[in-house]
Amino acid sequence: MKNKIINLLRKSETYTKTDMVYLVGQGGWLIAGQALTALSAILLSWFFANFIEPSNYGLYKFVISVATIAAITSLSGVAISLTRASAQNHSIRLSKIIKTQVSYGLIGALGLLVISLYYFYINNNLLGLLFLISSIWTPFYEPFTNYQYLLQGKKNFQLQTKLRVLQRMLFTIIVISFLLISKDIIFVTFIYFSSYVLTHLIFLTYTQIKYTAENDSNTPYDEIIKNGKKISVQNIFYVGASQLDKILLFKFLGPTQLAIYLFATAIPNELQTVLANINSLAFPKLVDKSSSEFKRALLRKIILLIGLLSIPVLTYIALAPLIFSVLFPAYIESVLISQIYALTALFIPLNIIWLYFYAVHYERALWFGTFIVPSTFIVGIIIFVPIFGLIGAVIAMYLRYIVDMTLGLYFFFTYRPSESK
Repeated sequence: MKNKIINLLRKSETYTKTDMVYLVGQGGWLIAGQALTALSAILLSWFFANFIEPSNYGLYKFVISVATIAAITSLSGVAISLTRASAQNHSIRLSKIIKTQVSYGLIGALGLLVISLYYFYINNNLLGLLFLISSIWTPFYEPFTNYQYLLQGKKNFQLQTKLRVLQRMLFTIIVISFLLISKDIIFVTFIYFSSYVLTHLIFLTYTQIKYTAENDSNTPYDEIIKNGKKISVQNIFYVGASQLDKILLFKFLGPTQLAIYLFATAIPNELQTVLANINSLAFPKLVDKSSSEFKRALLRKIILLIGLLSIPVLTYIALAPLIFSVLFPAYIESVLISQIYALTALFIPLNIIWLYFYAVHYERALWFGTFIVPSTFIVGIIIFVPIFGLIGAVIAMYLRYIVDMTLGLYFFFTYRPSESK
C-alpha cells in the first residue's frame, strides 16, 4: 500500500511540479501536528473565555505582547541562521548558542523591569507585578525553542512535530489545571510564562541528547550568532509591529476591547499557523536556489496554495457565527471582525517569498521588507483605530499585507544572485 501511494504521488508530480513524496511525507507530519496544537490553543482559549474576565484577559495579553517584543534582545533571529546551518549539515551544540542568547536576553528583562517599576510608581500594582513576572522568564523565552529549528534544518519534521505537539499539550494541560484552581490573573500569568519556558526546556534537553555534537570544531558558531544578530535587528520593527496592534488597542480602547479583538482573530490566526508549516517545510529546499526556472515554479505553487486555501477560509467565514455561539458566547460581538479578518489568511502563502530571501541572503529585500511593511501597519493602526475602532485594526492589517505582497513580488522578480551576501 505504501509503495502504491508513493507511485501515485510520483505520477502526480508531472502536474504539480513538486516533490510530492517529500511534501506529503514530511508536510503531513507538520500540518497534522500543527492542527493538534491549534486544537489545544482553541481549547485553552475556551477556558480563558469562560473563566477569566475580558478586562483581565486583555491585561494578560497586553503583558505578553510587550514581553514578546522584549524577547527580541535574546537574538530571536538566530532561529533562521540556525536552521540554515543545520540544513547545511553542520554539527551544532545548542548550549553554545543559547548561552549567548540568554546573556543578550537580559537586556529585554531589564527593560521589562523598568516598565514594572514605572507601573509601581504610578500605583498600578497589578501591571507592575505582571511585568515583574514577565521579566524573570523573558531571557529564556526564545532560546529554549532552538531545538525546533535544529530539527527543521535536518528535515526531521516527524520528530519536530512530535515534540511540538507534546510541548503544547503539556503546556495546555498545566495552564488549564491551574485555571481550575485559581482565576487570579497574577497567578495565571506566572503559570503561563513558567510552564512555557520549562516545557520547552524539557524537549530542548531531549534534542541535545539525541543530537550530540561530538565534532563541532568546524561549525561556524560565530557566523550563526553574527547572522542571528543581523536578522534580529532587521526583525525588531517587524516583531514589534506584529504585537503593536495589541498594545495600541489596549491604549486606545482598553483591555475589554482588546480581548474582543483577540478572540476575533484567534481561530484565523491558528489557521495561519497551520499553513506556516508549509513555509517551514520549504525553507531547507530554498537554500542556494536562484534560477529563473525555480522562481517561476515557486510562484506557480504559491498561486495554487492560495486557491486551495480559499476553501477552508470561506468555510470558516460561513461557520463563524455558529462557532462563536458554541465556543465563545461571551464574545459573540467578535463574529463580524473575525469573518473580515479571516481573509488575511490568503496572503500567508506569499510568506514563502520572504523565506526565499532569507535562504539566499538577499539583504536589500529583507531590510526594505522589515522596515516598510511594519511601518505601514503602525501608521494604519494609528490612523484607523481611533476612527473605526476594532475594524480599523483589521483595515491596517490588510494594508500591511498588500504592501508586503507588493514589495515581495517586486524584489522576487528583480532579484539577481550577485546581490546576495
